[in-house]
Amino acid sequence: IMLGQMKSATEVGLYTTSQRLISFLAIVPSFIGISIFPILSKNEKNVEKLGNIFGKVMKIILAVGIPLTIGGVIFSKKIILLILGQQYLATAPVFAVLMISILASFPNIFLINLIYSKNLQKFFILVTSFGVFLNIFLNFLLIPKYGAIGAAISTVIAELIIMGANWKKLKKFIPFNVIPKIGKICISSVIMTIIIFILSLIGMHFIINIILAIIVYFLSLKILKDQTFKEIIMLATNH
Repeated sequence: IMLGQMKSATEVGLYTTSQRLISFLAIVPSFIGISIFPILSKNEKNVEKLGNIFGKVMKIILAVGIPLTIGGVIFSKKIILLILGQQYLATAPVFAVLMISILASFPNIFLINLIYSKNLQKFFILVTSFGVFLNIFLNFLLIPKYGAIGAAISTVIAELIIMGANWKKLKKFIPFNVIPKIGKICISSVIMTIIIFILSLIGMHFIINIILAIIVYFLSLKILKDQTFKEIIMLATNH
């Protein structure tokens, strides 16, 4: 609405097109959530075990979300060209900015589920309301100058703040630990990024580049002896 009033229908189109593509990616954490939720429910009364499982789930989500975000930002133009065509190329910068929101939206899907299970709905409504007003305020500042990109930046900032607040609140009730455990994921993501740029410089087709980057990412995790994907199997087979 604000884009339409302050800019043009074209800017609205750029934003909504990008947002729909990002929304499609939400299938990934939703699918994981459906698979893991019965395990979380089963251990709801065991706070220590619940925190351990939830920490592993969040690590898994970030193991998917971090490289996905990096790849989406780097290949934003090529992805838009492949999926939507040349006429939508102007959407690419907006898409690249909104890809960063994955780092908030992916974890937040799980955070919200547990927040509701702990009867913290009032807190969730309060934090979300603050995020909405912050988004509106930032829109007034950024849309007039940057258009759809400004709206995307506002959305990302608001979502990251909401996720951070939910994360901090939930840690008071469930002792989960994630950040110290994602060092190897970050290192593997950096190695993957370097490979992407090297392959891009030598003119490698971006689809082959993506495939090779994924292989390098998984190999890096294996070499670093990261246990993330073993934990996926363990959680999936846990009864």
